Amino acid sequence: MDNLKRFLRSPGRIFPTLLSLLWPFWSCLSPDTYRPIAGSNAELVELLEKVRREYNQPAMGAAIIHNDRIVAEGVTGVTVLNETRPVTPDSRFHIGSTTKGMTALLIAIMVKKGELKYDSTLSDVLTDIPMRSEYARVTVRDLLLNRSGLLAFQNPIFEDPVHMEKLRTEIPARYRDARSQRRAMAEYVLNLPPQYAPGSRSVYSNVGWSILGLVAETVVGESYEDLMHDEVFTPLGMQSARIGGWPADDGDRSQPRGHYAQTEGPRAQPLDDEYRLPLWMNPAGGVHCSIHEYALYARENLLGLRGQGRLLAAGEYREIHSIQNKVKASEMYLGQDNDSVINLGYGWAVLPGGDGLLSVADGSGGTFYARVIVFPWLRTAYVGFTNSGNGEPALSASIKALTGLDWN
Repeated sequence: MDNLKRFLRSPGRIFPTLLSLLWPFWSCLSPDTYRPIAGSNAELVELLEKVRREYNQPAMGAAIIHNDRIVAEGVTGVTVLNETRPVTPDSRFHIGSTTKGMTALLIAIMVKKGELKYDSTLSDVLTDIPMRSEYARVTVRDLLLNRSGLLAFQNPIFEDPVHMEKLRTEIPARYRDARSQRRAMAEYVLNLPPQYAPGSRSVYSNVGWSILGLVAETVVGESYEDLMHDEVFTPLGMQSARIGGWPADDGDRSQPRGHYAQTEGPRAQPLDDEYRLPLWMNPAGGVHCSIHEYALYARENLLGLRGQGRLLAAGEYREIHSIQNKVKASEMYLGQDNDSVINLGYGWAVLPGGDGLLSVADGSGGTFYARVIVFPWLRTAYVGFTNSGNGEPALSASIKALTGLDWN
């Protein structure tokens, strides 16, 4: 149960408090004069290594996109703390809930193709899954904005342990593949009473995002995982990206292992660790990829907002990256007492900054930490990750060190 508490952090959790502090700084920046500090791979790695050491991270990776191209990228550190195997540019790190933005991108591609609508309902799509009447009119947009009424599966302290055990242990034990798990998960949760009236609130839901994966695979007839590879990863050149499990396992011990955050320092996650995210949850947080692949994803969003993307038109990207809903953090996250307002896009937190908006997403399953930020008006984006669950402060420091953009 302790490991279950280390669930995926959401886009937006840490960002509302930054608005008043950073607005004066961001508003002074000009795309004509702004340049990131790290202008080459060597410069980036040198600066990133200083941050890694200061914050006691086993390994870190980061990349900077500026004026349409990846100007600097790199990794530094070791796959396992206190061991000697270094991470490489091909090392895959788990990116947690920043996967949700990728799932939103897949949904948008399906909408563009006419395979789905944002207003399509669960009863329209999941025709062979019995569900309570309250869920019948829940739309794809409701799922994207966390207002479906479904179980959250985000904080076991505040959720029914019977449901947590069913979703975390029983369904994965009975069904071995991700698609079968998602269907079993849906059959279970769609017949539970709603946590609130669908559409009336927004409560961050890993279940809801996973239902989106089921919606996609039901419409097309391919698994969510195959669809992501076909529609997103392959067109963007993310050939080595994977979905499900941790980067390192008995089949590939060379990949980075995650580390639990502890008072005495990070503790490496055993290869046979019983804690792992269930496969049904892949659309909510299952992707692991290299730093270059993560940068390609950020670059696509940056270019897409200017009408130069490969996958969608500018208006379709703006749909993802515009403010679709506003919600208090205390409502969004179980157990939070912070009433700061979060602006939600589809899988992103959206903040005012400079001449327009910027989009941010954080993700962590408890043993890695990842962040992606898109600054459209500066024609700049940042991606970073660590293989430790306490990597957030290190990533914030790396943003300032590599880009000169204050993020503290």
